[in-house]
Amino acid sequence: MNELSKVQSKRKKNGEKWQHKILSISSSKWENCKLRLDDLETTKTWNCDLVNHKDKIFLELTTSAKDGKESKVILESRVYKHYYPDYKFVVGVKKIPKGTIRKSDGFDSVIDHFNQTPTIDQVLIGEEEILKFMNKPFYNKKITINNKPTGVVMTSSTLLMDTILHGASMGNTDGVTKLIEMMSGNNKSKTRPSPKKKAKNYGKGAQERKKKYFLNTAVGGVKSNFTQSIAKINEDTLNVNGKQKRSLDRFFGSKLATSLKKMGVKMIDTGSEKNNPDRYHFNVSDIRSNVS
Repeated sequence: MNELSKVQSKRKKNGEKWQHKILSISSSKWENCKLRLDDLETTKTWNCDLVNHKDKIFLELTTSAKDGKESKVILESRVYKHYYPDYKFVVGVKKIPKGTIRKSDGFDSVIDHFNQTPTIDQVLIGEEEILKFMNKPFYNKKITINNKPTGVVMTSSTLLMDTILHGASMGNTDGVTKLIEMMSGNNKSKTRPSPKKKAKNYGKGAQERKKKYFLNTAVGGVKSNFTQSIAKINEDTLNVNGKQKRSLDRFFGSKLATSLKKMGVKMIDTGSEKNNPDRYHFNVSDIRSNVS
């Protein structure tokens, strides 16, 4: 019994270590989930791993879904969807055990069961796919029955249609109209902005508003391999040369800064006394996900 306890304790520690790693290199929109929800039938409580309240997503991570983990994840998804029906519940699996992988599609029965569960909205396999989703959520779950895929296989057209339907369900009629016009090749919506409006969006006023936003919402932190200073962003991402690459205003006036602001990304203040471009950092994952 002691040996089993040691094995379970080791698995838990490895899982927590991997979860911390994923959180540290993912988009800043994600955080540890602190919600403990009551089971629908027993006195048990449930607590998933991560949450993104901005995009309304719960994420349960597991290093390897096997044994009793499968049923626990499925039950947990039902509880979270019961209390938060407007949120997505997503499962991220680090790897599939070699002994259970099917040669035909690379999945196994556990992944099939996750995909067949209506309260699980997406199943992610491998660190790369998990981080890709966390930086820019996507939904293309394939339901497999008797090892045969059913349902919708997402292509660019079906993904666009799914976006239109989602926008309609959220009441975003303007966004739906624009997407339909894009699909039909209608260019009426592509009106040229007036000089006055263009100046408002890209002029000094817009730059100052972005600068004020990032300075007011900055969070304390330290520089690391997973962050990048504004000076480095100017040089590597914005391709700025000379004195301008050390200019805070050059960064705040960029389209990249606009995109980061729209996504609600927060700047990291490393605590230096001077307001220089080496003091302020951003997560590398946020920069990469917002570079067009």
